[in-house]
Amino acid sequence: MILVTGARGHIGNTLIYELSKIFPKERLKILVRSPKGNDHIKDLVSQIVIGDVKNYQDVEQAVEDCQYVFHTAGIISLGKKLTQELYQTNVLGARNVIDACLKHGVKRLIFTNSVEALKTPKTGKITEELETDINNVKGAYAKTKILASQEIEKGRQRGLDIISVFPSAVIGPRDYRGSYSRKIISYYRSKFFLKFYFKGSYNFVDVRDVAAAMISAMSSQYGNQDYIIANQKKDIKYIAKLIGEFSNAKSIYIRLPLFLMYAFGFLINGIFKIFGKNCVFNPYSISILQRNCNFDTQKAINQLGFQPKDLNQTIQDTVNWAQDNKGRL
Repeated sequence: MILVTGARGHIGNTLIYELSKIFPKERLKILVRSPKGNDHIKDLVSQIVIGDVKNYQDVEQAVEDCQYVFHTAGIISLGKKLTQELYQTNVLGARNVIDACLKHGVKRLIFTNSVEALKTPKTGKITEELETDINNVKGAYAKTKILASQEIEKGRQRGLDIISVFPSAVIGPRDYRGSYSRKIISYYRSKFFLKFYFKGSYNFVDVRDVAAAMISAMSSQYGNQDYIIANQKKDIKYIAKLIGEFSNAKSIYIRLPLFLMYAFGFLINGIFKIFGKNCVFNPYSISILQRNCNFDTQKAINQLGFQPKDLNQTIQDTVNWAQDNKGRL
């Protein structure tokens, strides 16, 4: 059996979709938190385990009888506050999955990490070298991924074969739950005539490429490895205009000064917090778009056959998918 945790998420449901092209549904099992909202994946698998990665008993029930486990469950946060829910899901959840895999003799665990857990020099290529000190990063999500990476190292030392993949910002079709990337796409494909952007860039990778790399990692001859799964650095203006072009959105694009974006992000984020919502553009997320995002993917290319799609094609496919599924989103 093959288990995918977090199967309702963007990476998780895409992974199940791609696995179903290779393996019969009788070999596929998922762990999700709710019996609702699984219509797009329920017919692709033979077993749906309802549970939470924070609960060891739930995880153990899901892992039992599995030879391979893909752990994609997690919470992504653009804030600085390390909440109990974030820690327990991303760190304790990782520990529970590792412990259950060890107990039930899983052959290999493929773990969805993040480039946020890597050391980031101001210039040059970013490699798979892990950051070890959570005090060196500001974001709460990054801190949890560093701590989860430490759990991975402990699991390897105890004898579990763990492949850890580090995707950059994931984008692509099948984004049913509304990731931060989809919110950005929704804004730039909207009918607003004036669209704002600011100086900044990041590295976006196609979710289908992430899934393909993870599937390749499952049967790879290389065990206990770390792989960056990323694409090319693109600036926000380029992304915005590309989304508008594929959406047939006739807009004027206005660049805002960075200091104004920080002020705007601070204000809007404060308003969102009052209503218990998360804002895509806040001072921390803006700062992420100012830093180095030149990731070295050569190891994944050499060992996993990683071949990232052209970003133009990814954005076009994503926009088309969003238009075709607007009644379901």
